[in-house]
Amino acid sequence: MAESGVVANVCRDTPVCAPQLGQTRASAPASAGQQISGLAALAFGHTVCDFYATFLTPLLPLLLVRFKLSTFMGSLLVAAVAISGSTLQPVIGAIGGAGRSKGAIVVGMFMMAVFFSCLGFAPNLPTLFAVLLVGALGCSLFHPHAASIATRISSGRRGMAMSLFTVAGTAGIFMSPKIVPRIVTMSPEWGLKALVLTMPLGLVCAVVLALLTPMAPPETTRRERTEWRGLVSGDVPGLATLVVSAILYSLTICGLCTFLPLMLCGERNYSLTQAGDMLSWLILAGAVGVVLGGYLSDRIGRWRVIMGAYLLSVPLFSGFLAANGVLAQVLLMAGGVALWSAQPCTITLAQELVPHAARIASGMVMGFAWGMAGLFLPIFGLIADRAGTSYAMRWIVLLPIGAAVSLCVMKRYARSEWV
Repeated sequence: MAESGVVANVCRDTPVCAPQLGQTRASAPASAGQQISGLAALAFGHTVCDFYATFLTPLLPLLLVRFKLSTFMGSLLVAAVAISGSTLQPVIGAIGGAGRSKGAIVVGMFMMAVFFSCLGFAPNLPTLFAVLLVGALGCSLFHPHAASIATRISSGRRGMAMSLFTVAGTAGIFMSPKIVPRIVTMSPEWGLKALVLTMPLGLVCAVVLALLTPMAPPETTRRERTEWRGLVSGDVPGLATLVVSAILYSLTICGLCTFLPLMLCGERNYSLTQAGDMLSWLILAGAVGVVLGGYLSDRIGRWRVIMGAYLLSVPLFSGFLAANGVLAQVLLMAGGVALWSAQPCTITLAQELVPHAARIASGMVMGFAWGMAGLFLPIFGLIADRAGTSYAMRWIVLLPIGAAVSLCVMKRYARSEWV
């Protein structure tokens, strides 16, 4: 989802442009004041960016009714946003020289503010697709450049800077499903058109980013030419199997966040705002899982944490689908903590497998994996149309088993000491 993209946003954009081994020291680091104001502006920008990027999923039940769409067509909307908002991130980061200019993050924020807030004015389905694609493209412009600048201006405190940047994005992902459904339901006359009220937030954010974001030192961007050579010298078999696992993992998250509101509204009689609240709590639980997974991976190993996350999430989410009431909510959040705990471990393990091409590795297990998940998502949309949303979700929550099998293959053939 963009959110798909988005939901998984909880961590996906962080490492794509993380500092690499052999990176040259900047000759003109930002002053302390510039670092503080720049990081604050970028953190604010990440919150707003992921707030917009998560618009689509909580609104899917309403969009299906308005445009008379099948679940399959709704999943195509999510797939389109995932491709434009996630898959293109590594490409844009590489082509644009992430971090060389703050212009891309300002333009990206402007695109998201204008197009996502105006999706309610789309008169037909092709126009809606176009609006979402352009808005999601703004997300692809913002993420790699903003993440790169955030680390490069923070000499000596890059880990702290990236933590702040990531947490800020998680705040936006959490707030969107809670706020957006309430905006579109507060006025029956306006409906989806009321989303235009969110446009000033993005426009103000674009101005703040233009005024407060410092330029990244140019010396820190001269590393692209060694990236592909570093990839070949790393553990390619290990990375390849990890990417397969990451695709199945991303498809699980994408499917859960896409079909959860549809199932709750269509089969459990939830209102649009109640379904949005449930999605928000799932995302919040995922954020807790991200922190827990990072903590545990340093103590018991990346591979063990990822494997445990996959195998534990299956019974928890399956229990949620079979339960009702408070028990269902508890199982849903527990499953979110378990599943999302694999996220930071997957990113870190990918970087450790090919340490001299960490940016490419991160892009493969995050942006590329998320985009591929979006491409496969319509298959479950077809299943939902024919057999019901709950039935489709039963298959989605089993996908981590396939991811676990891929990890076992990785354990057998990887050449790295980290596995």
